[in-house]
Amino acid sequence: MIVLPIDTCEIFWRAFAGEVPPAELEQWIYAHDAELEALLPDDVYLDLIALDFADKWALHEIEKLVGAYVQRDSQAYQRFEDGKPARETLRYLRRLAAQPNDTLAFERLLDGAQHFPFLYDLTDEMQDWFADDYRTPLSPQKQAQIRALAQGLLDDIAAGRIVFAFTTQGVLFCLDKRQPVFRLPQTLIQTVETLKIKRKAA
Repeated sequence: MIVLPIDTCEIFWRAFAGEVPPAELEQWIYAHDAELEALLPDDVYLDLIALDFADKWALHEIEKLVGAYVQRDSQAYQRFEDGKPARETLRYLRRLAAQPNDTLAFERLLDGAQHFPFLYDLTDEMQDWFADDYRTPLSPQKQAQIRALAQGLLDDIAAGRIVFAFTTQGVLFCLDKRQPVFRLPQTLIQTVETLKIKRKAA
């Protein structure tokens, strides 16, 4: 039985999970055509490169063709499956950085905050909008704040200041290496603002 190598399987795992669009998969296949030709049966390889990747059923057809050769019973595949929440978090952070009023991205990140506390500041920034059932459009200033927070988290992840990892038992978690931000209590902030107003009045 032909089984594709793990590094080759990974692109197909991601495609079948909806994380890689057909157009990107097509580019990868053509860039690795010699490797795939050597690994796959001739008829499967020829059918694969002849596919219309623009067709809405392209991924379905690809899975029918190569699914039997893509490993799904390995530790690597299990680790890939277990890492799905981290990949989804990155995907929705990118969506929110591009479109700060993306309600689906926000709700997915709100769910993710239960597991990844580094999302708290971002989701807190949008809680009022969520509580209002999104009836009031976000102001340009609020959108800019959300975009900056989302992009800042993406930058921290890219720089290794926020790290997704697995415990020895295979449980996914995040390690936040950023310096803790000191926050004044809200009551103290209000007191300071009141004093400022009184000084101006005097």
